[in-house]
Amino acid sequence: MGGFRVLAILVATVRAGVVLADSGDLPPIAPSARTPKLARVVGIGTYGGGGYVAPFVHLRDCSAFDCNAASPAGVEYSLPTLVLQAFPFEHRDYSVDVNTALSDTFMWSAASVFFWRADAFVSFNTGSGVPRLIAGPGLGFFVYSTKGRTDAWAFRVPGELGLELLTNNQAFGFKLIAEPLFEIVGGPASGISAGPGAVFMLGMSGYVRRRATDTDTAANYPR
Repeated sequence: MGGFRVLAILVATVRAGVVLADSGDLPPIAPSARTPKLARVVGIGTYGGGGYVAPFVHLRDCSAFDCNAASPAGVEYSLPTLVLQAFPFEHRDYSVDVNTALSDTFMWSAASVFFWRADAFVSFNTGSGVPRLIAGPGLGFFVYSTKGRTDAWAFRVPGELGLELLTNNQAFGFKLIAEPLFEIVGGPASGISAGPGAVFMLGMSGYVRRRATDTDTAANYPR
């Protein structure tokens, strides 16, 4: 008799669960459980800002305009740049960033001057949710050329440290970044000089995302 009583209780419990499910009284599934988790794959954005750098390029050919007035000694400015990002590593905690000073290139070309500056970083993206810490080392260079000759060049060792605020779906990010750097400048028009500097920039990026896999870390999931 005891066995039949236990069986009857189990059957009644199952029936009650079926009725409850049919009535719609079960608690709803959380949106986060229904929404596919996404991980960033590539990004495109822009930075702009300014700061101070000790090495100074003294150009002998400033016939087009007053070079010293355009770039005073020690002043490092960054017009809106083009930033490309890729998250190639399995866990999406790192990105490879390339920052090119396209606006500066266009500005100097108006004076028949070729200027190109680019920096590349391996950037650690630490954190979860909206705020993310950005930090990483980099390497870079610039070239300044007039009348077909290289008047100045620079080898740069920058770093980046800052904060990114991501939207909940990780489609956009807004950044505040400090870039300490060491720069060696040389060339027939400038001589050789070296020294430290720092640039502070504001930026924003948009991201292409894909469905996260089990190998992607939770740090890249929207909450």
